[in-house]
Parts: sequence; C-alpha cells; structure tokens
Amino acid sequence: LRKLLEELTISSSGDAPTVGIGLDSAVVPLRHKGLFLVQTTDFFYPLIDDPFIMGRITCANVLSDLYAMGVTQCDNMLMILAFCQKMSQLENEVVFGLIIKGFKDAAEEAGTKITGGQTVKNQVPIMGGVATSVCSKDEFIIRLMLKHKAHAATDITGFGLLGHSQNLCSAQVDAVDFVIHSLPMLKHSIAIDQVFNNMFKLKEGYSAETSGGLFICLPKDDSEEFISDFKLLTGYDAYIIGDVVSGQRISRLSESIQYQEV
Repeated sequence: LRKLLEELTISSSGDAPTVGIGLDSAVVPLRHKGLFLVQTTDFFYPLIDDPFIMGRITCANVLSDLYAMGVTQCDNMLMILAFCQKMSQLENEVVFGLIIKGFKDAAEEAGTKITGGQTVKNQVPIMGGVATSVCSKDEFIIRLMLKHKAHAATDITGFGLLGHSQNLCSAQVDAVDFVIHSLPMLKHSIAIDQVFNNMFKLKEGYSAETSGGLFICLPKDDSEEFISDFKLLTGYDAYIIGDVVSGQRISRLSESIQYQEV
C-alpha cells in the first residue's frame, strides 16, 4: 500500500514541512503567509456493541491524529457514515443516531464542532470522520513536548505500537532504530489474548488500539521530568518503553522485552 501511495507524497519547499505517506496528518502550507492546514481522516467498522461509546471512540480516534502532530485544538470536524443495507430503517436510525450522539459528545468535550460530512449505504456499517485545524508554525508542537525537546511523535491506533512506530521510524532523517524494551498494557489483557489464541498479537506489539496513546521520542535526559510534568498536567501516567539507537530505520522489540500490566 505504501508503494502504491508514494506518488501522493508532497516534498518540502521553502518553509513548508515535508508531508509523507504514513504520517498522522497532512500538513499543507496555505496561501496566507505563516498559516498551515493540518488535516486527517479516519474510518473503520464497529468494534463494540454499544453505539454511543462507539461514536465516542470514533471521534477520539480521528482527533488523536491531530494530537500526534502536536495540534491541541481542532477547528472543525466532519462525520463519515455508511448505513448498513442489512439492517432495517429503524435499526439504522436507532444505532446511527446513538453513534452520532457519541461522536458529538466527544467532539464537544474536545472543544470542537461537527459541521457536516458524508453518508452512504454499505454492506456493513462504517463510521469515521475528518478533523481539521488551521495553525501557525509554532502550534505544531504541544508545549510540554517542546519544553522537553521532543523530536517526533505519532499516535498508536489500528496498526498497533510496532506498526505505527515503524511508520515514524521510516520517516526519520537519520538512520536509527526504535528498540522497544517495555510494553505497558491494561491489566488482564495478556490473559485475554491467550484465551483467544494470540488473535490480537498483543505481545508482538501489533494489537490494534482505538484510540491508543501517543508515542513520543525525546532526549533520554528529559524523559523522567517529562513523565512527571505529564502526570501533573493530565493526571495520567506516561512510560519509558524503549531507546533510539543507530540502525536502519526499523522499529523492533528487544529480545529482553518486558510486559508491564498497568
């Protein structure tokens, strides 16, 4: 897929950033000097049987691509919906009504709004959206990441930690590897994965997360202070999970990988 999409890559010119296939959002220089359009789209099939929560998950998954670019404010969202041809009109109205309410609820919580979108019919239900922000160059990096000299970031979603970190590693200017030595995961998730015969590929680093956390690269000397500041700012924990070393732009698990249930 990456090979097929290579022709869409936009090369950098002047003060415009390079936009490459596999990054989290498109970053497009606007005709208005100093402003950039940051935009992303995402959609998928139902993951759980609660339509309202599914709507919230969908919105969070779309927004996380902006957050991975360091953009903290979303100016506008669109919804993408495919009503299911195998469901009755009443079933579609009830299910998608709740999905829309959940999506709207999460969007309002994030301080943004939904102004439109696209709906079609399909054999299976699909939900997703588009998130857009207009930013100045200084807004690309979250203040906390900037304070601690972060080099790069991506969000962890459908391709799992190893899949998304590989995309980020491939985009680095220097030939480096990401060596993952620790995998934090929710308590009991290993046992659940074992019950399903490793269906989720959790211990291999490919378990899909929707919406997962942020994967951030920053100097080792700043990591502990970043974790402390992050906890103070958000109330959530952050974890050191690996090292950046000289290599061939490969993200890989360490032979001595540790699994940390949290």
